[in-house]
Amino acid sequence: MRVKTETRRNAIIEAATRVFLDNGFENTTMSDIATLLGGSKATLYGYFSTKEDLFLEAMNALAETLFAKTYAELSTDGDIRDMLRHFGISMLSFTTSANALAMFRLMIAGSARIEIGRSMVVQGMEKGETAIKALIKATMNAGQLRQCDPQVVADHLRALLESEFHHKQLLGVVDIPSQKTIAAAVDRALDVFLAAYGK
Repeated sequence: MRVKTETRRNAIIEAATRVFLDNGFENTTMSDIATLLGGSKATLYGYFSTKEDLFLEAMNALAETLFAKTYAELSTDGDIRDMLRHFGISMLSFTTSANALAMFRLMIAGSARIEIGRSMVVQGMEKGETAIKALIKATMNAGQLRQCDPQVVADHLRALLESEFHHKQLLGVVDIPSQKTIAAAVDRALDVFLAAYGK
């Protein structure tokens, strides 16, 4: 019996991510992934019991990789607007990119299966939600934002930052914006956000 290794597991996830992004969830088979990996389906099933399990791991790994820089921008140091502007530009630079759009579309398609959708919310979105909510709570405690429900405030911040691009891009209505366009959109979003929650 072949011994499982973390290196092999990561290679499977990387291959699966590439195939899922190219083919979509429904049109991807474990055989497709095994072919790209250069192994057998038995090897895949030795690490992941179903295609759905592998899909969730692939999407979580991709999201964590792509969001890593954005999470790193979260800080309570300095002026609240400057910090949120830096974070907002980083976030939109990622969420409006071609790689992110491909991931979002794939996640939406996969979430048509209720159990996958629920798992993606719990596993994939929880880290980002927790980080943003913690930031909001810290800025409230520091007296930089007025006291409110941190989850609601975090939801409003994210929605305002995404409002000019996210859904339009998913539908193919607008192209990838320039950094100048992103910065202007972030400024508009923060004008509204700080008018509502600033002190």
